[in-house]
Amino acid sequence: MAPETIKPNRKFLALATQLSCCVGVSVAGTTQARAVKLGLTAAGALFLLSSGSGALAQGMTGESHSLTIMGFNIWNNGANSKMWDADEKAKGNLVYNQKMQDLLRGVAPDVLIMPELYNNSGKVFNGQSVVGAHVQNTLDLLNSNPGKLGIYQKNKDYDAREGSGMVFASGNVQSLGNNTIRVNPGNGFSDVIIEGRHLNYYDEPTNRIVEAKQLAQAAQTRTLPTIVAGDFNAGDVSERGLLSIDAQIRLMKKASGQNFYARLAYEYMAAGDEAISHKIIQDAHPSSNINNLTWRQWADALDAAYRQGADTGLKDETYPVTNNEPVTLNILKQQYQLMQLERNRELFKPSEMGDGRATWTSDGEDATNIWESWDRVNIDHIMVSRPFAKWVEIVDNGKWSGTLSEAARLPNGNSLSDHEPIAQELRWTGPQIQTYKEGETEKSRLVWGAGAYGFETRNNELVLTRNNHRADVYLGQISDADGKSTLNDLTLEEKKTLLDCESGDARFQQAIKDYCIDDHSFIGETAVTDGGTILVSEDAALGNADARLRLIDGGLRITGSDMKTLDRTVSLEGLGWIDIADANNRVTLLQQATGEGALLKRGAGTLVLGQANSYTGGTSVEGGVLQAGVDGAFVDNTAFSVNGGKLDLNDFNVTMSSLMGEGGTLSLGSAALAVDQSANTRFDGNIDGTGSLTKSGTGVLVLNGANTYTGGTTVKEGGLVIGDASHSGAFLGGTASVENGAYLAGAGSVGGLYAGAGSIIAPGNSIGTLKVNGNLAFDAGATYVAEIDASGKSDRIDVNGTATLGGAKVYIEKAAGTYMPGKRYTILSAGAGITGTFGDLSQNMPFVDLGLTHDPNAVYLDIARNDVDFIATAKTGNQKSVAVAVEALGAGNAVYDTVVMQDNEDNARRAFNALSGEVHASMRTAIINDSSVVRNAVLDRLGAAFGGEVPDTPLSTVATDAGSAPLSAPRASIWG
Repeated sequence: MAPETIKPNRKFLALATQLSCCVGVSVAGTTQARAVKLGLTAAGALFLLSSGSGALAQGMTGESHSLTIMGFNIWNNGANSKMWDADEKAKGNLVYNQKMQDLLRGVAPDVLIMPELYNNSGKVFNGQSVVGAHVQNTLDLLNSNPGKLGIYQKNKDYDAREGSGMVFASGNVQSLGNNTIRVNPGNGFSDVIIEGRHLNYYDEPTNRIVEAKQLAQAAQTRTLPTIVAGDFNAGDVSERGLLSIDAQIRLMKKASGQNFYARLAYEYMAAGDEAISHKIIQDAHPSSNINNLTWRQWADALDAAYRQGADTGLKDETYPVTNNEPVTLNILKQQYQLMQLERNRELFKPSEMGDGRATWTSDGEDATNIWESWDRVNIDHIMVSRPFAKWVEIVDNGKWSGTLSEAARLPNGNSLSDHEPIAQELRWTGPQIQTYKEGETEKSRLVWGAGAYGFETRNNELVLTRNNHRADVYLGQISDADGKSTLNDLTLEEKKTLLDCESGDARFQQAIKDYCIDDHSFIGETAVTDGGTILVSEDAALGNADARLRLIDGGLRITGSDMKTLDRTVSLEGLGWIDIADANNRVTLLQQATGEGALLKRGAGTLVLGQANSYTGGTSVEGGVLQAGVDGAFVDNTAFSVNGGKLDLNDFNVTMSSLMGEGGTLSLGSAALAVDQSANTRFDGNIDGTGSLTKSGTGVLVLNGANTYTGGTTVKEGGLVIGDASHSGAFLGGTASVENGAYLAGAGSVGGLYAGAGSIIAPGNSIGTLKVNGNLAFDAGATYVAEIDASGKSDRIDVNGTATLGGAKVYIEKAAGTYMPGKRYTILSAGAGITGTFGDLSQNMPFVDLGLTHDPNAVYLDIARNDVDFIATAKTGNQKSVAVAVEALGAGNAVYDTVVMQDNEDNARRAFNALSGEVHASMRTAIINDSSVVRNAVLDRLGAAFGGEVPDTPLSTVATDAGSAPLSAPRASIWG
């Protein structure tokens, strides 16, 4: 075939520009003044940064969590650009027209990328630099936008001719070189790295492939999200646009001598009906072998038939041919997700003017396309790197979002540039990302708390998953490292189908792993706070095993049943909960739980603590099972609470500083449980197993559940109550031994009971019955404390077996009321008989004797009037007179009965005084005696003048002038 002219360059390759400025740089929330070196690479992006330390303006009002990115390739038409106002231009000024002004004000971008700006370098109008005019107009508009309070500032430009584009940005910005900036929006949106890009424009994608790989590799090494925006010179569903029949013929006309065009032409012929195409060409050249004709001759024949409406055999490209596969974006999509609105998504058919699905050529500018392998295509993009893209959503602002064809269209139907502008307001919906230093390494911290977007509306919950559930990858775009599709056995319709990240189809599992399952190794640590909860279904969602989990009044919920291990350090700072949601799931924490906070187990599943831990804030269970997997898993000398579910010691001993809770089970296995507490607590749950319980410490432990453990109970110190007043069904299995200085009480039951020397047994809570299902034995040094009331009720111990009394003491506590002699109380019964008797009975009523009566199966307390006369306790004459009078009243009289039941002699004397009326007779004497206070006050005041000495002469003085003297004598100011 005859050679043809190779197409001219349509874009200018950028060179490097170096700038420097001083900006406020904010990293991980700390702002500092820093000299920053800024630079551009061949792609060309000059950074215009804001001054000061303010965040990205108020345009992102308060905590908007959003960042507006705009890209606009403004072309290189110099003073002939359609952006200039005609009237101002006639006056010799380059001023943006109203359409351009409305565009920038309407979008109000936080970051504006203008590829090809510096391709206008060297162009001058009326002595004014075209580049300078663009920059100044842009800055003036951005700075005057009422929706933003941030300041866009142009920094010193050393050589405006170098580079092809510019990045304008507000907020705290730091240059990272190579057209890359780091922005701290300060409004809830994550710190972000932004790359302004203008990729290679050649027909063949070789250079773009290299650039795409570099972008992908850079994102993989970063611990912060990366946004790449600008002119990619590559489409989404095809590399250069899906060609219509007309465009294919136009390509063929230039294919001779152009190998790449020729390959494309062959592919387009093969995609159609070649027999029809060959016949048309043969008919146009009846005497020639069509294989000896040039591509131009083929194209002319097909073009003539096409213009006449004939079927040329060619078909509109509805799926890219091999050499039009979107290899550039295929590579980028391996590491980035495409941010686009559904209305701007490219379709599997050639784009038409006005469809909003192409950015080049812009509406009304089709005539500017002189590059034969290209057709209308969306080549201007905004992409966000994985794994962060799943936490970014587009806020659809209507006219000012997506492909802005209408906003850039001029009244005459043309557009401001040959590219359509694009813009997306991106909202950060994931956890906050903070950076911190560990040694010399910068790491990222995920923070889920009140500062995150939608925290309260999402019930304080975040589903943290590696599955990005993306919807921007077609099955035909699943590709190798060079962007070539790999799923070649699919039907055409399958290739046009979006990858379903939840698909169970075996053919797509590797693709799902490669494209949908993000790498979370960037996570240095995850912090959950403010009552938030993070939900995970796999451990890898939290990062590698060295990424710790910090629970700062927050928690982790493990969903499903696939996750079996939590392999990371858990730092408890405040209350931290771990919720195993699935009742059938058993998760083992493989690393330590540390910190000063408390661990709370929630959910129906099982959490096993697989390491000896050091957290000191205590342990609580609300649901499911919390189990010790090793010795030391439960931290000694810390508080424990069970309000549901099970706390399983799993045969490992533990010492608790307190035990409490509203229900659930404490399972000992064969463990020895020690409760050494100074506080008074209550546990309403059950204790089971073959292990033992030892109670020490000065506090009281109340057990209100069915405690079936069989290893025995020892009360060394303080008190153990088996069943409070509302839990008479409480049960303590095995034998309880109470040692010197300790006591056992309650209204429940115990398997067996031994009261050692110095111990106290006190049935009931107030008045109640303690049941002993086995045998009861008292040491001689023990004390049985029983309470009685005037109605005839009393504490008692009911023993199913034998009761050995051993001469123990009995102490009776009496509730308020009148105790009449002759009453009998049963304080102990024993079904299998009583051995021995109680010894000393401590009683403290002066007129009533409390006596014990023993029979073979019971012990009784009897009340009898003794032979002590009332007068024996009286001291004063009045008391004695009253005592004689009251005693004469006899039993049954209310006054007599009240006096006889006084519990000590002092109270008896007080009763006599109250009855004597002597206070009335003494009142006058008391008043006269108190009058001395007034007399003494006057005399003391006079005596003070002589310093307390007696004068030699009668008192008299003449006051000749005013004077003062210290007053040292007492004063009775109340009395006057």
